[in-house]
Amino acid sequence: MTLPTEIPIRIPLLVMIAIISLVSTSAAEAGQTAVWTPRKLVNFSPPLVANAGSLSPASCDQLIQRLRPVLLHLGARASDLKFDDHNCHTRAGKNTIDVAFSVLEPADDVRNPAGAEADASWQIVELRTNEDKIQSRSGFSLPFTCAYLDYVTMKVLPLFSIRYAKQISRDICDRTDVGLRAQVLKPKPQLAASH
Repeated sequence: MTLPTEIPIRIPLLVMIAIISLVSTSAAEAGQTAVWTPRKLVNFSPPLVANAGSLSPASCDQLIQRLRPVLLHLGARASDLKFDDHNCHTRAGKNTIDVAFSVLEPADDVRNPAGAEADASWQIVELRTNEDKIQSRSGFSLPFTCAYLDYVTMKVLPLFSIRYAKQISRDICDRTDVGLRAQVLKPKPQLAASH
């Protein structure tokens, strides 16, 4: 019995493809040096929210309460979050806020790095409508809607270092509860020190 001559060629080719996949995966997990870079989000005013059964603009407090965990989940540095709501009530029919924060940017992409360096890695971030509920000060649960996550994808996500972002339609979001998915450059998770 003789083996076809193409089998010896296929095996090394498959092994080479597997090795390339492992190398690229481990390189992404290995992390990289990044720099904290300031960002500013201006006039954040998401779609109307349901308050007591009717649609109305989110209050200034609700805007902050909903946006803070999104920014932190995407990798913004908590100590740098500065919300500005002093002009929140100036636009008729819509409340808006501004926020300043810092995000990680690959050190190779920064021309004049002024921020502190950090070890970072690309991490998959997903925001869902049914998991990310925030308690308002009045005790009501404020779940994210697909419309809100679509707005976040368009207005907030571009301020972060991202790759492989998936534009998720509202129809798919309504069926799967996934409203945002991307790889974001975030601080490398710190391993717990063993004593």
